[in-house]
Amino acid sequence: MNAQTDFLQEFDEDVKASSTIPYLQVQNPPNLTLAQIQQYKPPYGWFIPSEQGDLVDFKANEHFTPTRLTFGEDTSQPKQVDGWLTQRVRVSILHKSSGVEVQEKTNRGWQYAGQAYYKGQLSKYGQLADSDKENYRFRTRYLLVFLDENNQPLHRIPLQLSMGRGTGGTFDAEVRQFRGEIERVFFKLRGEPTKTLSDRAHALTVLDMELGIHKGDSKAPFIVPVKRLTPSVDGIGNETVVDRRERKVKLLGEFLSSLLIPKSSETEQFLVGLWQEYQDFPTRFSSLQVEPEEVSSKAQTVSTTSAFSESPFEPNWGEDDF
Repeated sequence: MNAQTDFLQEFDEDVKASSTIPYLQVQNPPNLTLAQIQQYKPPYGWFIPSEQGDLVDFKANEHFTPTRLTFGEDTSQPKQVDGWLTQRVRVSILHKSSGVEVQEKTNRGWQYAGQAYYKGQLSKYGQLADSDKENYRFRTRYLLVFLDENNQPLHRIPLQLSMGRGTGGTFDAEVRQFRGEIERVFFKLRGEPTKTLSDRAHALTVLDMELGIHKGDSKAPFIVPVKRLTPSVDGIGNETVVDRRERKVKLLGEFLSSLLIPKSSETEQFLVGLWQEYQDFPTRFSSLQVEPEEVSSKAQTVSTTSAFSESPFEPNWGEDDF
């Protein structure tokens, strides 16, 4: 310890924890037909900006593609953002925001305004988001950690993901289905009636899924889960297609041991430590949380082996119209 800086340790109790969390964001495809999307192959999926990845010491694996997105191309100050894009998601979900939130557009970005619902009805903030999509938007937030195939974390600090009604609704539905499957198989293997696992236990489950595109009539396309691993007892390797709202998801049977991290592991200690540290995520990190624009007007793959052919069509980001 440097004698000239020893006195700085006296201020430990005066150091405040940050009220912001590094983020990743949704990258939806432009408002094209499915045939045009297949032709032009615009990048879509979950996007981790490089500067955010650096903050959490993110180490990309083979499922992530280096990608450059351009935001505000039709403005006087377009911004290019390099980062990592993936359509394969393997994560531990530590926490979720307490209900659907409303964010307001400010000159500093999107900020938390209030809860979207009150006693089952749209709140005043929800009504604003429903009527003024230019300045307000619905959001659900998740705190998560990416894992590799061996369930080792790809970063040491969790990332926050914010999603609108379309993408957020389909993702939330899949999370709820997955957690119900975990509980049924967990207690079946124990020979007990199905019960409920704690939030801490669910933070040790591994959600593994692939993202595709959904496009409804007169709606802009947005990303949705199209394939997911599901815990199974006697259907390991079997595929089942299930119906969701106006879409389908392919489920692939997998051993529960691959989707539930043992309590005796170092990964369990790491994830539970984060779960405890961020228990106030739903409330503390909603207040004045600045969030960026989530969509770009142009994107390209940054790679020596492939490149994105830019679409001549103007994008129309209408995910919240879902």
